[in-house]
Amino acid sequence: ALACSLVFVSWIALVQYNAEPHIFDASAYLFAAKMYALGRFSVPIPAAIDRFPGPFMVRYNGQWFGQYAPGTGLTLVPGIWLGVPWLVEPTLGTFALLGVGLLAARLYDRRVATVAVLLGTLSPFYSYLAASYLSHAVALFYFVWGTWALLRFAQGGAKWNMPVSAALFGMAGLTRDL
Repeated sequence: ALACSLVFVSWIALVQYNAEPHIFDASAYLFAAKMYALGRFSVPIPAAIDRFPGPFMVRYNGQWFGQYAPGTGLTLVPGIWLGVPWLVEPTLGTFALLGVGLLAARLYDRRVATVAVLLGTLSPFYSYLAASYLSHAVALFYFVWGTWALLRFAQGGAKWNMPVSAALFGMAGLTRDL
């Protein structure tokens, strides 16, 4: 189910969304990712700024940057470097579903875990958000795996699970407004 989900969501991102952002929010996240990939937090305002619509891009003191917290943009950077930014969120979304399954198995049983993963896989809402450049799949990934590490720590797992959980929750906080 997870492999099928990854293929389907990647197909949505590549074919239906043409590997491009489809709304202004998504454009702002991709714009930020491209800046971060260059090692910049802002870029000079271009001469033809009127040709770059984007209500979620800020112009300040001759600099141009996205208005959102940096978590999603930073998470997209490896995809920018590898030339496949459209593949980052389908991959993270799939790993988030895996994490949901592992959480459900740890808290309940394998049957509940299977149902949880199948419901996520079959959700059109999940599929289309995980195919976009929006912050939803990224935040889901960080929250799910942060919860997994916290649960492992709480159930007597290795002590390194706590700082891992804190780092993942920190990234979630940098990804979506609380």
